[in-house]
Amino acid sequence: MAALITYFKPFNQEKFNYSGLILEDLKLGIKVMELDVLYEKDAFRVIEEINKHSFDFIILLGEARSRDKMCLEKRASNINDSKIADNNQIIKTNEIIFPDNLYLETNVDVQDLLKHLDETFVEISQDAGTFICNDLYYRVLQKTKPLNIPTIFVHVPSFDDNLKKKLQKELLKIIKYMK
Repeated sequence: MAALITYFKPFNQEKFNYSGLILEDLKLGIKVMELDVLYEKDAFRVIEEINKHSFDFIILLGEARSRDKMCLEKRASNINDSKIADNNQIIKTNEIIFPDNLYLETNVDVQDLLKHLDETFVEISQDAGTFICNDLYYRVLQKTKPLNIPTIFVHVPSFDDNLKKKLQKELLKIIKYMK
């Protein structure tokens, strides 16, 4: 089973990124890729990996510190619009990613996936934001949907050590479902 999981480096002067912390101490046997929090470039790196390998599924992780639960992102919007700079200090305001769809939906049945998870800790979201997470998700879905590679973006909330273990358990269930 070939799979890819991505996560992000810290950004916006933070010392860590929860999308990376959730992977600590997990032995996944899956290719894990750290991304730099850069518009376009992160997506191009992931697409390059997709072109090199035959992945059976892809999970893209990002942090959403203000959210209370892990979020299964149902779709990505065709817009970059943020007041926060990426790690190259680029700010994008109301920029269309590609002149095509308003949004792209995941090819993973998130309603069915949620049935396998603990809704105390996980929910479905319709909004992947308009920063790097969304940019990555939109561009990667453009690549993976025609190839029928199940791809989902999961936003990770901030957590303490106790919640971390519970969220890791949910992430392992997502991986098991995707297999």
